[in-house]
Amino acid sequence: MGICHYWQNDPELFDAVAAAALLRIGEFSPQGLSITAWAFATVSRSDPKLFHVIAAASLTRVRAFSEQNIANMAWAYAKASRNDALLFDALAVGAVTKIDEFIPQGLSNMVWAYATVNRRESKLFDAVAAASLTYVGSFTTQNLANMAWAFAKIEIYDRILFDALAAEALPKFGDFNSLDFAYLMWAFAKVGRHDASLFQAAAATVLPRIDHCGTPELGMIAWAFDQADLPSTAKAEKLFAAIVKKALKANLIGLDSKCGPQRSDTIEAQCAELVLQWIPGAMRNRYHQMGRELDIVFQAADGSLVNIEIDEVYHRTPRQRSIDSRRDRLLRRLGVHVVRFDAFDEFGREREDLAEALHSSLRAEGILALFPV
Repeated sequence: MGICHYWQNDPELFDAVAAAALLRIGEFSPQGLSITAWAFATVSRSDPKLFHVIAAASLTRVRAFSEQNIANMAWAYAKASRNDALLFDALAVGAVTKIDEFIPQGLSNMVWAYATVNRRESKLFDAVAAASLTYVGSFTTQNLANMAWAFAKIEIYDRILFDALAAEALPKFGDFNSLDFAYLMWAFAKVGRHDASLFQAAAATVLPRIDHCGTPELGMIAWAFDQADLPSTAKAEKLFAAIVKKALKANLIGLDSKCGPQRSDTIEAQCAELVLQWIPGAMRNRYHQMGRELDIVFQAADGSLVNIEIDEVYHRTPRQRSIDSRRDRLLRRLGVHVVRFDAFDEFGREREDLAEALHSSLRAEGILALFPV
């Protein structure tokens, strides 16, 4: 830890350490292996050769790893975006064997690491959930947020665990920093835990601190309240207005650099292919700066964004209609023109007149006026 703490990210020093470590990796103890990976990851240095040899050396000694060595190693590889399958498999087995020896920080770091690299190790998550029930009273706010986020991210909803996390987090809402709080509420919404008392308390907590929220926090909190699908309250409306005001003040009205996944075998893809032929410059699966994914989007002549959403059958359910309405309301307040197209007929089958119906819908909205086809 001394290297990381005293010299921070000194390129020459870390290059020298990496070169020396490559030559002498066989001499490293389990502690030395884990702490070297931890140090490099902490200063955001992902040396491919070094991480490769550390992983290889660790595989032969993982049984000798302490629970802290396991947690540090998993965290380091996730932080460095090094998804080494063999290493993560071995660390998961080692962690389950030693799960009773983990401290709260180690438990939350383990599931955070596996969720970050999208590894759904059910046995590991089950073991961590069970162990966490003993220690949840000792969790820091960051432990609570990371634990909830990891289980939600990997789509494992352990009701007993989330009951315990909610009970422990609620009295500490005021102690969370903005980012951890946003992750926590995102997680509760993601797993479908939409307790009115929880979200009312969340609204009361966020409102006075809205000016201290960054872009990720604003997006996650707004998304969480959309998904919660709770009856509108004065507090929730104040929070919505505050989020819009903050977003406009920060000029969060454009597209993010990120793109969402693009599949070619969906009705959305068929519609997108047509729209991209009709409208020059239209794009698929881009993210708005407030975190909302836009099925199809293009920039109008006045610089504003036009979002075309392709709705599948599930969008007809009352709950999803309500969620869509709140999502669209936020985007419209941020200057986005939102158009929804139902790509299915009255019987829930893909429309046979898809191209004609989509073209007619866009023409009726005035979208194709400048793009004659």
